[in-house]
Amino acid sequence: MTHLSEKIPDKGFYKLGKLFLDKCDLEQSRGYFLKALDQFREEQNLEGQLNVLGFLIRIHTERLELGEIHKYIDDAEAILEKAPSGIKRSFYHYQLGITYKYSEDPKCTEEFIKSYHEALKEGDVEMSAKALYAVANSNYSRSRHEEALYYLDKLREILDAKVNKPYLYGTMYILYGHIYRKKQDHDQALENYFKAHRALQDKSCWNLYNYVLFGIGQTYKEMGQKERALIYLELAYNSNDGDNFKSLHRQLDKALQELRLDVDICIDFQNKEVHEKRLGRIDFKNRFILLEILHLLSRNPGKEFSKEELAEKIWGASYNPLIQDKLIYTNVSRLRKLIEPDISKPRYIVKSRDGYYFNDKAAVEFRAEQAVRSKGESEISPSL
Repeated sequence: MTHLSEKIPDKGFYKLGKLFLDKCDLEQSRGYFLKALDQFREEQNLEGQLNVLGFLIRIHTERLELGEIHKYIDDAEAILEKAPSGIKRSFYHYQLGITYKYSEDPKCTEEFIKSYHEALKEGDVEMSAKALYAVANSNYSRSRHEEALYYLDKLREILDAKVNKPYLYGTMYILYGHIYRKKQDHDQALENYFKAHRALQDKSCWNLYNYVLFGIGQTYKEMGQKERALIYLELAYNSNDGDNFKSLHRQLDKALQELRLDVDICIDFQNKEVHEKRLGRIDFKNRFILLEILHLLSRNPGKEFSKEELAEKIWGASYNPLIQDKLIYTNVSRLRKLIEPDISKPRYIVKSRDGYYFNDKAAVEFRAEQAVRSKGESEISPSL
């Protein structure tokens, strides 16, 4: 039986899986981990299989694919039940803790503590550090913040003295940030989130980068600094691959929605979508003309655009009433049906004597541009 001492990371597929995970390419990462899993099965390398299964569970957790999560948890449990004697005790308890954690079983904390003590006996410093982080994270999940801080402090001592692991530093500082945010010590929270940012940059580990931005944004939000919060939350939202990192995407979307309770309509030209307070998300993909009309009018609130101007600016044509009148009317009507909660009483696109204008009394936010225009105010760009 191949033992962990032969250094699993030297295996090509395993290393590539971790590399693509760092780069946020979950599909490529999953493919290489599956190849690594096949390879470790052929070699009857139990520890290698468990390591890979842990990463696969994590990937499918990010993607909210419950069936795959449970499948790999079952695979890991079957290995752990079969031959624990062939696996280092610290590693055995750590992996058992991981399976309990993803099964939402509170026994995971006990297993992580066992892993830590076994790692101390074995002299495995890196496993000691991983187990300490897992114990701290488990305590945080159960709102035991002081216990979590105790184990994080022990972890920091090990990392500072013996282990140079930027990824562990990064995850440690993120967890510090979360805990201090829950304790409403916002200065400490921000300090640790920025430390996490620097640590993960050193490793070019981008799969956690948006979690750091999310933490910073949430901290500013709780401090009442809405404009700064929007900067970081928008940056995280637009940097995040919503198809793969679905869990984070939902959390970010919820946080942004909460910030927009006092906004009538949020317009995201970059991602071609609009969020209206009562209608929710409206997809503008493949609606290029409607988006162009909305862009022109909303960027100039209160300014009337005649049919002549609309014909020239939207279609690049000279105004001909026989052609443009129906074209303009039809497209404005389609736009109103999409964004107006009550089409009989238009709130955003208002008809004037000779054309149309965007209501300057509506509270509008322009997403991904860090610009907000409140009722009766001009656009402002928040700065750090």
